[in-house]
Amino acid sequence: MELLTSENYFSELSKLFDNSLELDLAVAFLGYDVLSLFESSSCQNIRLLCNFQSGACNPYLVEKLLKLSKVQMKTNARLHAKVALQGTTAIVGSANLSANGLSLEGSEQTAWKELGVKFSNNETVTNIRAWFMEQWKESTTITSDDLPMQFENWKKRRKNRPLLHRKLSIIDAALYHQDVISDRDIYFAVYREFSSQEADIAFEQVSEESNDVSGTLNYFEDWLDLPDDAYLVSLRLGARGGVYFEGLQYMPSKPITKTFTKSDGSEGSIKICSTVNNILGFRFTNSDKKLIKQYLSHITNKGPIVPLTDWAESVNKGT
Repeated sequence: MELLTSENYFSELSKLFDNSLELDLAVAFLGYDVLSLFESSSCQNIRLLCNFQSGACNPYLVEKLLKLSKVQMKTNARLHAKVALQGTTAIVGSANLSANGLSLEGSEQTAWKELGVKFSNNETVTNIRAWFMEQWKESTTITSDDLPMQFENWKKRRKNRPLLHRKLSIIDAALYHQDVISDRDIYFAVYREFSSQEADIAFEQVSEESNDVSGTLNYFEDWLDLPDDAYLVSLRLGARGGVYFEGLQYMPSKPITKTFTKSDGSEGSIKICSTVNNILGFRFTNSDKKLIKQYLSHITNKGPIVPLTDWAESVNKGT
């Protein structure tokens, strides 16, 4: 029996992927960073049991694994174990197959302190194998038909995950800690025109008539396709190339909209949002404004609605 810690857990587990023996894994949660383990594995047959229903298995990883002929996948909604079996060796511990659990590169969070035990060639391994076979028998095969729902569950879970590095500004987080804001709905909203007088009147009517509206309100005119349940960094471009920061807004999941008639007889619309002082606790600083101006072309070349993560990726790649 050998004790495994965060320092050697991954190296010992990796050894099981490096030979041609069959490998059985019962691991509740899966992260994308471990894909290379499976793709480069010398194992001809890998049985992987996870808890796909939990929403904590990255469906983009599962989609990739389903295409590997050497990997069979099943799911069990009650699984919480972390077990690896191969030949006369078994590893039982606390680490999931994820970047956070196995201290891989690219994790947005500090790795947990993990602990496990490696058993070799004894009755315990035999008992663990019997347990695995029973769980495998009782579990359901994962197919591509299961992916659409889990993509949606994953997006919701990622969007609501705990935030770290809140002392950073929002642009610093985007440029230098992209994992922190990945899968969060934050956009640049870029426009050139001022609002019309008719839109201002419609907004005043909404503000006076609605009892469901609270906080400091704002609106966008003729822009109903702005994303809902999202944060917006509003930028107005001037006629002479200037850029003006119009504040931070949050568009609710079910925003109020109103239509009105313009002076030329055409129909206009407004979409109501809230003005906020920060985005998910991240500050918006003068330094942020300077960086946005410096790399403004990475926004204006992409369109009027630009995800913050897309802008940051473009800046970092120099594209």
